Amino acid sequence: MDYTPYLDLRIREQHRLPGEAHENFFLTAADGKQYLLKVSVQPSVEAASFQRELLSHLQQAKVPFATPHLITSRTVEVAGALRQLTLYTYLPGRVLAEVNPRSPTLIRSWGRSC
Repeated sequence: MDYTPYLDLRIREQHRLPGEAHENFFLTAADGKQYLLKVSVQPSVEAASFQRELLSHLQQAKVPFATPHLITSRTVEVAGALRQLTLYTYLPGRVLAEVNPRSPTLIRSWGRSC
């Protein structure tokens, strides 16, 4: 599904990213800026709301690592169903789903940084 017509951006490139509760997309705008688009449906809309609040909290807490920043969030009707579109700044790197093996040392290190 192409959600880019619902965004106020001219998109040059997009591809799907792994995700459990949401559809996730990496977007590159015509100006070269990169974004993460999360598309949620019921009941994952509540999870998306929690994620937005958590990221906001982390930004205010000034944690020692980068976090995505919320650009916009809106509800749209797509193919007769409501979808929550949430656009964030993109942070380059590997997603946890691609990290293998996830050693106990890596997990402890990750936990200490949080």
